[in-house]
Amino acid sequence: MTYGITIKNESTGTVQIDENYKNYCLVQKSTVTPNGLGEGSVSYTGNAPILAVACGANSTVLWTTGLSGSTWTWYLKAGAPTPYENIICYVFDVSPAASSSGMALVVKDGSGATCYDSRNKYLTIAGIMEGSTYSNTSPPSTTMASGRTYAVLMGKLSGRSNGFSGSTVGGYYTWNTSTYGLGCKVNGNTISSSEITLASNYYSGSFGGTTAGGFAYDFKDYRWLIADVTGY
Repeated sequence: MTYGITIKNESTGTVQIDENYKNYCLVQKSTVTPNGLGEGSVSYTGNAPILAVACGANSTVLWTTGLSGSTWTWYLKAGAPTPYENIICYVFDVSPAASSSGMALVVKDGSGATCYDSRNKYLTIAGIMEGSTYSNTSPPSTTMASGRTYAVLMGKLSGRSNGFSGSTVGGYYTWNTSTYGLGCKVNGNTISSSEITLASNYYSGSFGGTTAGGFAYDFKDYRWLIADVTGY
């Protein structure tokens, strides 16, 4: 006869805790102070960590992610206004080895690896913001339950890129390109968003007096998880 423990969601019957999968818990909380360009980064060495961010004054974009060995680095970009406010970063990873101090409920898999330890602070998803596109002038927002603390886990970079040109006297032209990313802002229980300029370039040259035209490329689909980090 096989013995074990399975804990299910009271409302849905979905398995929450058992020995077959590992739960994500808080492994690092830190503060990032953006530089004069609004840029900053946070790193963590672990298994397969994920990042949630919160900033009340500035929208924050997860620009890109780097991996060196088992060290993950997330590169962030903050939008206006300045001076930039600190960005609170919550890193979640699979449950670390059980602590030897205190009493707790600990669930392990068949190999002895910790799947759940009640002394940890686990990732709780309170909501989802998602869409196939958004309006540049009216980006998405949502209101969560009051009295709680929230942070956002952003997926792939969402935004748009465009460029245009125009001729000038003597056959010279100007070429302007801009790339924007959709950033999140967490102000109390309101999760809002706005576009942040990630790159802007200006060129000048000659193509026999002709203009090069223009382009517009949208990658506006987005999917954000909203984590409840009250007390974390």
